[in-house]
Amino acid sequence: MRAAFGPPRAIMFNGLLLHESPPPSSAAPSFIQRVPSTSALAMSTAPAAEYSVILGGDYAGLHATFSSKCPGGLVPVPERLVPRAMLEWGDIPSCLEALTSEDWTVADTNDENGGGGVSVPRMFRTVVTVLPEVGCGIDNLEVTRRSEDVASHALRRFESWGSARDDIRGRAERREVAVLNRGSGTALEIETVFQVDSDAADDDDDEEDGRTTTRSRRIRVSLSLDIPRRTEAVAEEEEERDIALSNLIDLRVERRVSPHSTRGTAWTGPAYDSGGLDARTVTRTIGRSIVYGDAFAVKKRKGGDEDPWTLDGATDPLGGSWTRTLIFPARRDDDDVKAIGVLRADADFAPGETPSVVALRLPQNIMLRYGRGVSPGRAWEIEISHLSTIIGDGESRVQRRVVLRSK
Repeated sequence: MRAAFGPPRAIMFNGLLLHESPPPSSAAPSFIQRVPSTSALAMSTAPAAEYSVILGGDYAGLHATFSSKCPGGLVPVPERLVPRAMLEWGDIPSCLEALTSEDWTVADTNDENGGGGVSVPRMFRTVVTVLPEVGCGIDNLEVTRRSEDVASHALRRFESWGSARDDIRGRAERREVAVLNRGSGTALEIETVFQVDSDAADDDDDEEDGRTTTRSRRIRVSLSLDIPRRTEAVAEEEEERDIALSNLIDLRVERRVSPHSTRGTAWTGPAYDSGGLDARTVTRTIGRSIVYGDAFAVKKRKGGDEDPWTLDGATDPLGGSWTRTLIFPARRDDDDVKAIGVLRADADFAPGETPSVVALRLPQNIMLRYGRGVSPGRAWEIEISHLSTIIGDGESRVQRRVVLRSK
């Protein structure tokens, strides 16, 4: 059996973009170089929904799939899920509406030796997906329902507060990243969850104490890996076969509707046991900023812009001077020293395919790179990152959070 994937690495970059010629690719240091942290980063192992803004509760949003082959194009909703009337007009949706409910349960395991049980926290997830409909059908929507039990050892949550420079200026902002690795042997499902800017409440949203509320927002990236099996009968060169990605990458944009999980009943019952879930309720729950915000860059590409990213105030290409501010996990011999500057080549952010690396730019400023050339060492790795723009003190800076998985 091939070596299992090690614990995912969480890396954060904060950079001042320099509008000048970028350095050559050979000058760029490794993505996984261990750098001591100058800002707070913690990993939580006690999964309680009340202290996380991206785990636990009800989340409503949109779900789309993309090809794992370059250039990572959008894959429309399967025709088997689309009404005939929509197919006849060529109106095939690009995404589906979904409600995800997550809640934590604690199971006690019995000790056969009589020494007492052990409490094992688990996350229970229910996903309710709305099927496309037209005409009168939008007043009585059909849904599918799927549930899964996620073991706590498969989930890790990282937390950061930006760079030391941000702490000094009083503009540090808490950000969470969560990772889930499920499966064993030759099949592994991986999920990466990024906290992003919160949504301002819509007019249709409930208000608390007469004040406008905001709703936490997250992006989830999911895919599966096929890991070649190692046996004594296999030739040495066969043992070096690369890990294969699933053909589809699952991308979800969601906002938190409630910190309390309804296990999907907010859309399926008891109020909707006899039908009656309508399109207006679904749209109001997801929020107009997601529903009408071109979450998957469909309108942008139809307008002739093939780049799905939107980085306000930033200049692309992104090569130039960056500051690596923290990395996790850290080695015991890491010293608490200042963050270091690194140089990034344009190629580090460019979509494309080489014999060693496939790089995809996906909507919501998600980048995915995988292969044997992601970092020095030639080990097969997969890197999923999210980029966002921070504007303050007359500066426009790009922040990048990276999760790197390797064998």
